[in-house]
Amino acid sequence: MTGSFSVGRLDDLFDRGVITKSDVDEITIADIADLGEEGAQCVVQRFSEADFSRIKSVTGFLKGIIRRVRLDGPDRGESNMDSLPRAVRHSLEDLIEARKLEKREVDARMIRALQDLPERLAEEACTRFNDSVDSSVRSRQGFMMGIIKRLIEEDRYGRPPPSGYRRGGGGARTTSHTHVHDRK
Repeated sequence: MTGSFSVGRLDDLFDRGVITKSDVDEITIADIADLGEEGAQCVVQRFSEADFSRIKSVTGFLKGIIRRVRLDGPDRGESNMDSLPRAVRHSLEDLIEARKLEKREVDARMIRALQDLPERLAEEACTRFNDSVDSSVRSRQGFMMGIIKRLIEEDRYGRPPPSGYRRGGGGARTTSHTHVHDRK
């Protein structure tokens, strides 16, 4: 096995019968080990927090976590929501209070992603999350990161800001769209 990662980190899940050794192939174990100790710990931590009753392919689910850790890096400790703009911080606090998101799910990676967005888009990410998250979402953290990535793409390709979002600075935009409330 490569790296300092030990399969022993998964032993608790095996021992509890949550998953079986046949659920996780050797290539996936090697991929986890190749992330190094910090990355491997992050993968196993995220994996152990999953709702296994909703996972159809353990290896597929693990590979998704591995891919995200490779792309975004491992979680690096507690989040610091204080570094976010006040409105965004309050939106996250409201999501936590409403139990739509747990404080532990708001990690350093999510905070960095929200910090990298313009404030209006970070607020929109929280709004979209609030409006669309439900009990069928397996990873609320991953769901929020997906929303953030979609907003980045929408912003990059020049799509207009979300409808009804007219707060903040900047001039009014003119669009050729006909809004539902403008029709007679």
